[in-house]
Amino acid sequence: MKINLLIRDIAVTKDLEIEHHSKYGYSITKPTIELVMFCEEMGFEDIQIQRGGGFDSSLIPKGITHKTSSTRKYQCPKCKNSVRATKDLSIICGDCRISFVKVK
Repeated sequence: MKINLLIRDIAVTKDLEIEHHSKYGYSITKPTIELVMFCEEMGFEDIQIQRGGGFDSSLIPKGITHKTSSTRKYQCPKCKNSVRATKDLSIICGDCRISFVKVK
């Protein structure tokens, strides 16, 4: 609990509002009105600040692409154990002695 309070305290010093998410803990972060006003006063026009409502992909400038993940997921077809790797592998399940198959 002390860590959560420390994270909240740091966020406040940086003019951020931080809220608790039931699954991820204190992870919902938004700029305070003071931070938004500071950015506007400083003329920071290229910085995209959004208040609430989630991520809006239309705010991404044209020509910017999302980097695709370099990881692959392998899974045992029998017991469903899974593994992630950053390169192609030939892997065998230690429990079932069956080759994993690439699923992503």
